[in-house]
Amino acid sequence: MRVLEQFLKDTPKLCAENSADILLSNVQNGIVFAQEAELSAETCGTFWTLLISHLTQEQFYNREADGLSEFLSELAAVYAYFSTNAREQAGAARKRGEILREAFDRHWQEKILLHPDVMRAKMLLAQGEFPANEDICRDILVAGFPEEVEDYTPEILEYLGWDEILEEVLERDTPKGIRMWRTLPDAAKLPLAANREAAEKLLLNWDVLSADAPSTAEAFISSLEEECFAKQIFQNDFAKGLQYNLLRICREYHRLDLEQHCRDLMQASSYTDPAESQN
Repeated sequence: MRVLEQFLKDTPKLCAENSADILLSNVQNGIVFAQEAELSAETCGTFWTLLISHLTQEQFYNREADGLSEFLSELAAVYAYFSTNAREQAGAARKRGEILREAFDRHWQEKILLHPDVMRAKMLLAQGEFPANEDICRDILVAGFPEEVEDYTPEILEYLGWDEILEEVLERDTPKGIRMWRTLPDAAKLPLAANREAAEKLLLNWDVLSADAPSTAEAFISSLEEECFAKQIFQNDFAKGLQYNLLRICREYHRLDLEQHCRDLMQASSYTDPAESQN
């Protein structure tokens, strides 16, 4: 502590807003310049917030933030140097470094998962790109419907797929679930028939379609009456299971006209009747 006291006396500019005595007291309490520099599981100072805002999605998912580990390690060593005796410095620095990294990762995770870069996610989806280790579809849903993930912690959300989130909404509120789902094919822009990977990822054969609930059937039938949505589903050859179930629902709920229209869409695009693949 005497070393720090002498250092502060030799660098008066550091004490422009706070006296050396206040800074020394803050060091003893573990934090100097708390508003800017505090970093814990509960608090993220302005310096750390700004740093996190400049890190990319790729860096988070690849766990590659250049120099971050070294920076936190050196910072922990500085704290240990000024707050513990020489014999305890190495152990204190290591422990402090682990605490800092855990806290940093927590706030970084919260920023990336709860406030994703939706423009980047939509751009990648429109290009038919699905980066490894990322879930750009989840990012789009989180940005567009944040209320549907507010009960999830970032730790849980990171391992929850977009389809799991959507399946739960479809079971609880089918019309809203369909609206959420449709934001993804719409963001893809290009006809899904032109991109097999995108079609197979987005046009899922939802479990809720097998529940035979009238309200669920009515919601899907209502959506199919919109030509754009019907074309997205039926004018491609990569969603046989989904197509089969939607045609079945149309038939069972006596919408034979809509069933025929969907079959016409398939035929016009030279796609095989999905019922044939079920036999």
